[in-house]
Amino acid sequence: MYHAHKLSGLTKRLCLVGVLFAFPSLGFTEGKCYYDTVRYNQLSIDRFITNQVPASTDMALNRILNSNTQLQPADGLSYLGIKHMGDPGSYALAHQADVSSFPNLNIYTGVNTLYQKGYSSSSLFPPNAFQFGYEEQSGGNFNAVGILINTKQFPHTQPIQGGGPHAIHQIIYSNNTYPWAANNNPLLDDHFSELVFQVYLRNKLLTTEGTASAGIGWGAYFQDEFGNVFPYVIQIADSRALGNGNGSETTAHDTGTPFVSVPLLSNTCYATRSPFSASMKNVTPFGRQFFRVHIPRQSFLDAVTALRARNNINFSTDIKKYRLTSINVGTEVNVVGNSNNVTTGIAIDNLSVFIGKSPVTATWAPVMLVNGSFEAHRFAPGFNAFVYTPSPTGWTFSGASGVQRDGSAWGATKAPDGDNTAFLPSGTGVGISQNVHFAAPGGYRLSFKAARRAGQIQPISLRLDGIEKLFFTPPGISFSSHSIDFNVATAGSRQISFIATDQSGDKTTFIDNVSIAKIY
Repeated sequence: MYHAHKLSGLTKRLCLVGVLFAFPSLGFTEGKCYYDTVRYNQLSIDRFITNQVPASTDMALNRILNSNTQLQPADGLSYLGIKHMGDPGSYALAHQADVSSFPNLNIYTGVNTLYQKGYSSSSLFPPNAFQFGYEEQSGGNFNAVGILINTKQFPHTQPIQGGGPHAIHQIIYSNNTYPWAANNNPLLDDHFSELVFQVYLRNKLLTTEGTASAGIGWGAYFQDEFGNVFPYVIQIADSRALGNGNGSETTAHDTGTPFVSVPLLSNTCYATRSPFSASMKNVTPFGRQFFRVHIPRQSFLDAVTALRARNNINFSTDIKKYRLTSINVGTEVNVVGNSNNVTTGIAIDNLSVFIGKSPVTATWAPVMLVNGSFEAHRFAPGFNAFVYTPSPTGWTFSGASGVQRDGSAWGATKAPDGDNTAFLPSGTGVGISQNVHFAAPGGYRLSFKAARRAGQIQPISLRLDGIEKLFFTPPGISFSSHSIDFNVATAGSRQISFIATDQSGDKTTFIDNVSIAKIY
């Protein structure tokens, strides 16, 4: 087994394993992905803003350098505005812009206001430079970052031809990350290995005016033994009129079927369709939606073969010698005229990538906890922005429990994820619960954040199928992180509940950002 402690950076979480923390057990008994929140929060995820400006009329326009030249398709990586990703040492593409504030980022993406600082540039930054920009705002937590495109308030004088690529990006700094090589040795074959990518999307806004023209995709970038950069783009959701024209894709992702759309020119990269566990077409999604894709050896070989046939680059066909150099998730638009502008905004949680050994035919399914941040209920800001026992949207509320928005009469500290939190005050039968489907047996981790109302202590009992798993009291009015690990013996539905235990007086605990992940 390849031990995770030999890796660095993101590759501390790239494991050659038999059991992956995010997926159901596949019958293997050896290996564990060395995943922990401390290491994860130190990821140097980057965000690029090229060509377009966020939708904010009160921002300092002179601090947004909007003269960046969009990379030409000949660069091969123009989809996400990234160039020469095969060389982790090449940071600068244009210049480093000022750190800018995006006041409306939360409105369009749902990302907490702590994340409303970032670099506006078409440059790559070394980890230290980037982490300085974000750690100052978010304490080093990169679990959620927003992407925003808007041409509404600041239209271009000319139509945008495939413009506005924005991406959350991670360079793989290790030079020893070969997904299809045994033990990461490029001289040895591993026919059963596959690259596994997962991300949770909280899509607050994927809308256009007049024509559907927005797309979201995942990019994996590789370098072959000759130094050629091979971009592999997978569409997560696509509603662009000149793409496939059919909205979100739900077709199989391992068929090797080419899916090339403007501006993904056929000579620049390989792109394919992909599944999305919850369709984003004609619906307003709430909570986090799980997306995952796995690329086995044969699918990657098919992609290389297809691109070689239509490209003058002689990509290597020795798949075991392809090194993973970077991953990212981005959103872009197709052709947008000024009379038909586009606004898109997505928030991304838990961007992860693994190297694993598992059957290609394995069925992987997420834990579908709905509305984990209680954002389904929308309020106008104000003192009365709260509701008792709202209609169920994932959660069932009992007693005097409910949902409140920042700034309401409940006086909660700013919600750590979005604008809303649940509240559990004193009273008889106060609690919230949700029936969650677990697709497979195994170990799981339930994580959440909690805070108490000023001057009050309301202990909470966290229960699984009515059995208490954790009894806790939030230590203060600021939200603190809590988690429990538990085992599910068989696949099926389980009830998660938070119960207020002190019925006397006027005591309240706030709950937010509830999530469940498989850990083995």
